[in-house]
Amino acid sequence: MNIPGAYNPDTYSFFHLTGEENCNADRVVEFLKNVGKTYCHAPEITIYSDNARYFYAAKVREWLDNNPRITLVHLPPYAPNLNLIGRFWKYAKKNLVRNNYCKEYKTFRAKVFRFLNNAGDYVNDLKTLTVEKFQIVYA
Repeated sequence: MNIPGAYNPDTYSFFHLTGEENCNADRVVEFLKNVGKTYCHAPEITIYSDNARYFYAAKVREWLDNNPRITLVHLPPYAPNLNLIGRFWKYAKKNLVRNNYCKEYKTFRAKVFRFLNNAGDYVNDLKTLTVEKFQIVYA
């Protein structure tokens, strides 16, 4: 299962494009198009991403150049404190996998969809996990 996803810390909502295919530049472009449709009324959209190679692909850069309303900002490597989606995935994994076993894949898949499509049900937990308060330390 491959789950390109975007977590909105303002609304505690989660957008995902779940499928069985591998993630590559085409999949990222499809994901970005869907994010644009989902947030069609937003004048600009900023997406913070990790440093996966497919985010740097020429096809993705070209699509972003032609769609300036969406900006992709790459997080610095080894900065998990800045990666809100990483915290969301850790929370999801805790809820979906830890001490849970699904005998059949389709049961697990349904459980994943139920969790991701109802992220708003976990607002109290997500509020504490995805705070955007950062302290600047000067050395």
